[in-house]
Amino acid sequence: IELLVVDKKDENKLKNVFDPKKDLQDIAKEMGLSVERLKVAKGDLIDVLDREVWQAPIGSIAIGEDKDHIYLAKVLSQEDLYEGKSRDELVREIFERKISQRRQELLERLKRNSFIKILQ
Repeated sequence: IELLVVDKKDENKLKNVFDPKKDLQDIAKEMGLSVERLKVAKGDLIDVLDREVWQAPIGSIAIGEDKDHIYLAKVLSQEDLYEGKSRDELVREIFERKISQRRQELLERLKRNSFIKILQ
């Protein structure tokens, strides 16, 4: 991501300069700030910004703020890294777990709502 951190006291200046079509570099230059390029993983950023960054599509600007700062992050790219197992194996495991949970829910509902004893 490209990250621009603006002090809360410069909020009005940011409102005048900010345009979603502008590049963060241009906004930073007009405000006298610098943009940082970071490679981040989920949970690396503050909670407010982290949520926004991971929901934003590539190329868009995510905005988050806390009591002291306003954060503008442009999502440059996204990589999916999996350790130990391949993506397909992980998807299959999650799918099997969901099917098993759904089966258990259905069996419990049948047991509650019927007089039939279910043998497994």
